[in-house]
Amino acid sequence: MKLRSVLANSLAMTVATGTVQAQTLHGIMFRTGGQTSGLNPILYDVDTVTGTATNPRSVNVNNCVGIAVDHATGVMYGLTDQFGRINNQSGTGGKNLIFTINPATGAAVAVGRVDPSGGFQVFEGDIAFNPVDGGMWGVSTLINAARLFRVDKTTGLATLGPMISPVIGTDLDISALTFNAAGEMFVLDTRYPANPGPSIIMKLNAQTGAPLASWNTGTILGNCAGMAFASDGTLFIADGDTSGTNRLYRFDFTTGLMTDIGPTNAAGGIYRGLAGLVFRCVAARITAPPSDASTCPSGGASFAIAATNASEIRWSVADAANPDAWSQLVDGPVTLGGDGIGTASGTTTTTMQFQNAATNLRPLRFRASVSGSCGSEDSLPASLTICIGEFNCDGGVDGTDIEAFFVAWQAGDPDADVNADGGVDGGDIEAFFIRWERGC
Repeated sequence: MKLRSVLANSLAMTVATGTVQAQTLHGIMFRTGGQTSGLNPILYDVDTVTGTATNPRSVNVNNCVGIAVDHATGVMYGLTDQFGRINNQSGTGGKNLIFTINPATGAAVAVGRVDPSGGFQVFEGDIAFNPVDGGMWGVSTLINAARLFRVDKTTGLATLGPMISPVIGTDLDISALTFNAAGEMFVLDTRYPANPGPSIIMKLNAQTGAPLASWNTGTILGNCAGMAFASDGTLFIADGDTSGTNRLYRFDFTTGLMTDIGPTNAAGGIYRGLAGLVFRCVAARITAPPSDASTCPSGGASFAIAATNASEIRWSVADAANPDAWSQLVDGPVTLGGDGIGTASGTTTTTMQFQNAATNLRPLRFRASVSGSCGSEDSLPASLTICIGEFNCDGGVDGTDIEAFFVAWQAGDPDADVNADGGVDGGDIEAFFIRWERGC
């Protein structure tokens, strides 16, 4: 199956496979208390129109510098700083721990530390998934320098990447990391506290850490911040902790303007505001592809898939002789290469029925495509074989098929043009008996 990871529209729609919800923007606080107080960050749902953070869920870690969602699975991940702990327990359960978060409850489960030796640490930073290749990335800021790293989502282990080059001054405070739908990497330099000034958005070369472009937001943000692209390409930014504004913003790359949407009202005293943002949705997936089928010349066949998180289903057909030339089906008559080949129904559901035209003897291929709020997927193709030897469609290949063929042949019926040469003649008799003797 081929996964198309470009983000699609996030409308909630109901189809045969179930209901898919629109994307939800989640935000998380850095902390609500001291580094080892045991007070937990809060996970929120954030309104992209008003900025208001609602539905608070306590996350059982001490500190969280960023969150990310694997759109292929829907799993949410978080990253603690160098003081972070699960359930306020020291030891291997803390210090730059990758953990999963239950979005409904906020419950955190440890995956593993980015560097169990403690040699590599994250003081501030973020994590994000590249929607194109599914890779998990992180960024670490420590002592006014920042570097990228890759993350093994099954173990939490980091593979160190390049240092990031600043665009203003010599110091960096990278607090947010995200990818757009094209897989381009963006980071946010909040420039706090060594290089104060309006925060800078940078598009990076992920392999070298070099800035490819930069935008001055014109807004001074706190040292902890989050950043996330919506499915329509809109970039949202929020910030928090002691120096944060506790507000949600929208940045327009065309105009270079930062719009203040409104206060998030994320509670937490002096540690208010959001240190991480992410849109959560799950890609549509095909869990069972259609199976091959065969039919007699005037018969039909059904093709079915099983799918999850699909807001739209479409079926397509191709001639087996030109297998990559797919034509999308709609309910009703089906033509291929100008020829009527049959009729189709259920072309937007998990089960599609195809009724073959008796004059169509070419083998066909069918596939389903599903799409959802985070991407699309094509099924493996299924083949439809036309069993010419079962000419009368009575369920078996026997002498009655010979009789039925010759009735049609003597009448010059186009159905008897079994060699598809455009005429009914002796060549069809030879072609028919070859197929009849095969049993199909």
